[in-house]
Amino acid sequence: MKHVSLILAAFILITACSEQSTTNPIQENRQNSALKDNKVQALIGATFLTLAQTFRIIHNKRHTIRTDEGTRIEVPENAFVYKDDGKPVEGEVELEFSEYSNRGEIIASDITMVHTKENGEEEVFESAGMFEISASQDGRELELAEGKEIKVELATDVDGPFDFWQLNEEGTNWELKDTDCQPIKNPYIEEQEEEMRQLETQIQPTPKKPVKYQKGDQLFDIKLAGFSSDYLRDMNGVMWKYSGTDPKLNPANIGAFATTYKLVHLDTTEQPFLEYRLTFESNDNRELTIDAVPIYQGKLLDRKNKLMAEIMARTVAASKEMKKISDQLKREKALLRVFNVDELAVYNYDVYYYDPKVTHFVADFSLEGGGDIAGMSFYLLPTDRRIVVQYYEGSFEKFSINPDIKNRLIAIDTDNQVYYLSSRDLRKMNLKKREPGSTIQFKLKKHIKIEDPTELEAFIQSV
Repeated sequence: MKHVSLILAAFILITACSEQSTTNPIQENRQNSALKDNKVQALIGATFLTLAQTFRIIHNKRHTIRTDEGTRIEVPENAFVYKDDGKPVEGEVELEFSEYSNRGEIIASDITMVHTKENGEEEVFESAGMFEISASQDGRELELAEGKEIKVELATDVDGPFDFWQLNEEGTNWELKDTDCQPIKNPYIEEQEEEMRQLETQIQPTPKKPVKYQKGDQLFDIKLAGFSSDYLRDMNGVMWKYSGTDPKLNPANIGAFATTYKLVHLDTTEQPFLEYRLTFESNDNRELTIDAVPIYQGKLLDRKNKLMAEIMARTVAASKEMKKISDQLKREKALLRVFNVDELAVYNYDVYYYDPKVTHFVADFSLEGGGDIAGMSFYLLPTDRRIVVQYYEGSFEKFSINPDIKNRLIAIDTDNQVYYLSSRDLRKMNLKKREPGSTIQFKLKKHIKIEDPTELEAFIQSV
């Protein structure tokens, strides 16, 4: 369950989040610190499903972890110590990792995207990817041991240089870690495609079932003179049963063959059982073609069934692995942003975000049905990019919007009831003709309750 700090923010986040999480020590520290920050006027009451993925790893072994979104995390052996006393960790550790992506997940997070400079000036961030990493054991918070680093290859589709920032332990401001960080081409896409090609060679057609001997079957044998293949040698000693319809061509019938023939060609038919089309040739070059099934008994039958089972097992295993890789490829991003982190914290690839075409108003928010706006956040979502600008009581007079672009407004109350104004609603208000600095009334329409950030993002896209 997450609470969201009400700090004016703008976001463009590219990587994606997953589900399944336990208690997050970093998040708790950030929330507690935010309450003490005099910039925070209130806390939003809405609660959302957690977004972190939890990985259980053995502490004394090196691990490479792959998240649902394609990010890879390389954890060295013996990487952690207890944060409270600095003692080494033994046994299993829970590593928790979150990737923040779409606007629904951004709204559900409580991470400030405002950087306060030394002179007190505040700048909002435009991000090319953000992640949060923490570790614990039996509820005790862990930190990285001295000299240990975790390599994060963050999956992203955003090209170009971005600075790399770390959120401070209080969760109130960002510290610059590196500048002008460029992404690299994702090398794992090519590797996985090659692995798919190799697996395709292991896929074999479903083996046809052998035909069992039944009492009274008329059988014949074949002299395999001149054949040297392993496949035909495996048939040595096998009896055959005619499967055609013309009794005159049944070699098991007495007198059916007045001439001596030798087998010159063998091929499977379209039947679901193991049937062959046999071509014989006489000494005077006459050909005879018949359909027949090999009859397996005893150890020969056991061997054939075992071989069939082995072929099917290899095919099924290869098919499952191909499906797994195929699913991974669908989630792969074209680029990776790579950095070694020496602390468990929140990190972001950012540049300052500006929109010089905004107009400033005083916002007067209200809700359909007369809901109480106290303690609520209102989120301006300009354009279809991953940008979220957050407003709360105390910042309504600083409301800024670019009327020339597509905008949406979203608000969520303490019961997770969603309110909104669509891009069409805002366009009808014709804000371009309103006087800058004037008070604008925004009455948000009532939607439904939403607790899942994925569902929230789907709704945002729909309006």
